[in-house]
Amino acid sequence: MLNYKIAVSPATLYTSNSAMSGLWAILRWLFIRLLTGFPSFGHHIYKTSIEKSGQLNKTKAYRISQRMRKKIEELFGEAKEFMMMREATFRGKRFLREQVLQTAAAQNIKRMVKLLARKEPERAAAVVARATLGKTHAIWVLFNSLSVADPLSSLRKAPFRTLLIATVTAAVLLAFAPAAWSRFPGIRFIPVSGGFKAPVHIANAGDGSGRLFVVEQRGAVRIISGASVLPLPFLDISGKVLFGGERGLLNVTFPPQFAVKQYFYVNYTRVLDGATVIARYHVTADPNIADPASEEILLVVIQPFPNHNGGMMAFSPVDGYLYIGMGDGGSSGDPNNFAQNISPLPGNQHLLGKLLRIDVESGVVPYAIPPTNPLFSGVKSEIWARGLRNPWKFSFDRQTGALYLGDVGEARQEEINFRPASSTGKENYGWRILEGSLCAHPAAGCIPPPQYVPPVTEYSHDSGCSVTGGYVYRGAEFPVLNRIYLFGDFCSGIVWGLQRVGAGFERKQLADTSFAISTFGEGEDGSVFVVDRALGNVFKIAPTVTVLFPDGGELISAGSQQTIRWAAPPDIKTFNVQFSLDNGLTWITVGQRVTGKSILWNVPPQPVTSSTCRVRIIGFNAAGVRVGNDTSDKTFTITSGP
Repeated sequence: MLNYKIAVSPATLYTSNSAMSGLWAILRWLFIRLLTGFPSFGHHIYKTSIEKSGQLNKTKAYRISQRMRKKIEELFGEAKEFMMMREATFRGKRFLREQVLQTAAAQNIKRMVKLLARKEPERAAAVVARATLGKTHAIWVLFNSLSVADPLSSLRKAPFRTLLIATVTAAVLLAFAPAAWSRFPGIRFIPVSGGFKAPVHIANAGDGSGRLFVVEQRGAVRIISGASVLPLPFLDISGKVLFGGERGLLNVTFPPQFAVKQYFYVNYTRVLDGATVIARYHVTADPNIADPASEEILLVVIQPFPNHNGGMMAFSPVDGYLYIGMGDGGSSGDPNNFAQNISPLPGNQHLLGKLLRIDVESGVVPYAIPPTNPLFSGVKSEIWARGLRNPWKFSFDRQTGALYLGDVGEARQEEINFRPASSTGKENYGWRILEGSLCAHPAAGCIPPPQYVPPVTEYSHDSGCSVTGGYVYRGAEFPVLNRIYLFGDFCSGIVWGLQRVGAGFERKQLADTSFAISTFGEGEDGSVFVVDRALGNVFKIAPTVTVLFPDGGELISAGSQQTIRWAAPPDIKTFNVQFSLDNGLTWITVGQRVTGKSILWNVPPQPVTSSTCRVRIIGFNAAGVRVGNDTSDKTFTITSGP
């Protein structure tokens, strides 16, 4: 939650309820001046806030508040206030329509204000609880913090005046508050099972059984049922699979209504020549055993080199079609430019470096081209998007239908691409011209291709060398993980979280593991799993500690007392609390083996402002074993003055 508020004196310039009187003073002045005296200035502030993602230097805001202080007292001490209010009512309503309603939080703001006007704060709080933008939360904090003695409390009795106050509040917060961000929890890895040989994929059947299907690259699919691995493989086609390096059995996926259909699909490289094969198999009378002789080959793509086979397949929860990720055919630098080529080639090689979309459930043999596939050179084909190097893992958000795709880079950048469920295809992800957002071929002066869609996040090879796309958490077990896209890197073992924030994305490193992360997986219940290919182990991702305050962006007064707050699952019993003035290079202890979820912190009397502060909470279970930690998502500032 965004908790930034502005105070009007050095002693109170920090985030706490005591700063509310100062914030209201600024709001009162802006209320009159923005909506009556200087409407064009108000528009300029709003426009600037949008262009700069709502960020304004906090020191500048403080200085403005000082210059305004006398004017605030004068204006609100005069009888003309009422007449200005009447004029502001009209202007405020228009401002609400033209400006605030354009924000993503508008509907929540509007509903919240109406509920507050009817004196239903509990229901208003429920609206905020469902909101996704921090600024909506900030407005709620503002209203919720008002005391009965506040001079403007009487205005809240009238619905139109309450709406007006909310209008101005929203406008000011949009102008002065830092951009909202979503909170990321710390995560931990709960062992599920082990002993798998080169595991590269996890899937669920969506049939209510709760089973997890683990793909072993050598050519077998094994089942985790409950806490056990079944002794017999679900499918073993190792005799057909060419295994080694990036080749092998790479994927298993189950169609919608699998419980009725009792067939599924696999993606593997065949022994004969290493070509990619997409095939359908049927289940026997035993639901835990498939028939290896039931193969129906749907598509074969000749692979010119042994690497960059892609291998991922998934059904979209929106359109029900099968999406297939194809690498560029391998070698280095896509020497044949397969990723950009859309002209038919022998062996279906024009499908290399593409995201395919086919209809395998229509009854057409071997499959149908969906009528909504895009036109390339006037022709509809299997191609949905192009410009991919090696889309090792992608997934669909089961709630929104949005696509998240990890494309493995060559020498410098790893990337995650995103497309909403409303996409009509034809995206070009840039390879081989671009690697992430960097020029690749040519190395400089490149021009992005037509229909280019840049990645929503990327990282250099200082943080890894092979991205492994993951899943958006949608489970009910750990609500704090909801909406977070979890992904990692095969080489470094780092796990990141990615969330949509407004029109953009926020990313945070959540864990640095020793895993060779070959895949993530999603359970029927929305749980997310991660696999260590090196040791053959499967882990369930769960939260540890979540720092609540200070979580980043706050302005805290040196020498003050603050309450550090956090949340944690019930199995985490004690906590070590630390803070850092140098962005985590060194840590200073506030408390050890704390049993609650908060601690009073005597903020150090900094002689100079420090803007690189963080808090860290380390959690321990009942046995005293460390089970995870979390740090402030962003730095906050400790200041000794303006």
